[in-house]
Amino acid sequence: MPQTITFSEQPLDTVDPVYLCKVNTVSFTGVIVSDGSQPASPALAPDASHAGSVGITFSNAVDFVELDVGSFESLSEAWQLLADRECSRRKEPNVARL
Repeated sequence: MPQTITFSEQPLDTVDPVYLCKVNTVSFTGVIVSDGSQPASPALAPDASHAGSVGITFSNAVDFVELDVGSFESLSEAWQLLADRECSRRKEPNVARL
């Protein structure tokens, strides 16, 4: 059964939050901040300015990850950098679905 991380599980200003899930430890690089576009739901950002990169690392390989990334000022700046177990990396543009 999938688990959902909403960032409301930890307080605002938590740096590099870590979540212990059923079969995985999920580590983030970034800080939990208030989200101006969704004030009731905190967000992960590189810092309070929301500009820059955040990271997600899983302790065990995963088959599926779904992200709700909210809103961007410029969608052309949104990229996903993926790495497999062998650290083969590929950069993919974020695909917006309307």
